[in-house]
Amino acid sequence: MVDTEIQPAPCRAAEGPRVIIREGTTAHHRAAEAVQLAAFDHIHWPFTDDLFLWVEVDGEMGAYLVWRQTAYPDEFEILSLATHPKHQRKGLARKLVQTFCDGREGDIFIEVRESNWGSRAFYKSLGFVETGRRHAYYENNREGAIVMKLRI
Repeated sequence: MVDTEIQPAPCRAAEGPRVIIREGTTAHHRAAEAVQLAAFDHIHWPFTDDLFLWVEVDGEMGAYLVWRQTAYPDEFEILSLATHPKHQRKGLARKLVQTFCDGREGDIFIEVRESNWGSRAFYKSLGFVETGRRHAYYENNREGAIVMKLRI
């Protein structure tokens, strides 16, 4: 079980919100879908049996990270990462990725929309590098995806 209390981003005042990273269960699916709807205006990741972490901010879900281990023991993939708009720019997504990486060794992959320059810059700031492109990856508009990798 993760349940790690974390400090707010350095730019937050000392009286900032209470923030805890938790492991997700099926009981958290509805809250995660609400975060998705708020962040993306649609459900793009159907929560099933996938593993995920989430950030509790003052008693509610502020962000989540869905992941899986691939067929290789040292390879992981981030499948979805979202932050509720009212909690963006507080370092929650960064802390989720950092917590996910803690204690793991190997490669972490993620696909990011080609046009999503903000997310691409965010992942680069965490050490991910662009390693490839998947043409027409997204079903809703056939946009390509940039494959990014972090070696930890």
